[in-house]
Amino acid sequence: VAEAGTLIDSRPDMRDVTAMIVDLAVRGYLKIRKEEGTKFLGFTVGGDDYSFELQRGRVAWNDLASHEIALLNALFDGAVGEVVTTSDLKNRFYKDLPGIKKALWEALISHGYYRSRPDHVQAIWMVGAAVLGIGGFALGMGLSESTGMSPVATSVAAILSGLIVAAFGLLMPSRTRAGARAQEEALGFEEFLGRVESDLSLIHI
Repeated sequence: VAEAGTLIDSRPDMRDVTAMIVDLAVRGYLKIRKEEGTKFLGFTVGGDDYSFELQRGRVAWNDLASHEIALLNALFDGAVGEVVTTSDLKNRFYKDLPGIKKALWEALISHGYYRSRPDHVQAIWMVGAAVLGIGGFALGMGLSESTGMSPVATSVAAILSGLIVAAFGLLMPSRTRAGARAQEEALGFEEFLGRVESDLSLIHI
């Protein structure tokens, strides 16, 4: 589930991580419960919370993908029956997100859907754009003094060149042929689910 979500937009979003939690619950690795807030004088204090209970220990994790194992390690210590809540995770779960996302990228690359991480490719192009813009600006200012060129023109040209490279850099990460086909399948399935959901709502009406 998380791989499909990341493959669609080339970003491992929080909704992809959340979908992975739900998927692991469907497959029996954990249980999700909605915990109501504390009642006081008939009013709910503190809002609703969610709890996660581990159903399968580490021995049963061998068949999971590396990013799924990383997620379970971020949620639990590994003892069956262990329970954590979203309140417990609020101040510590974010520390494990980079590792989960890294494992997710590695899974997609190992499947042959990408040759390298899109975020790394974009970062390289952003650095190149910054170097071109700042370096071109400094070089243009120096040349304008020795050649009599307008410093405004050279500065604008350098900045625009950097912005153009940055814009193209955002588009440079690309999927392989296998990745593009897998993305099409994921988008097709997403469209199918949307149509089924709309049809069911009409039937209900």
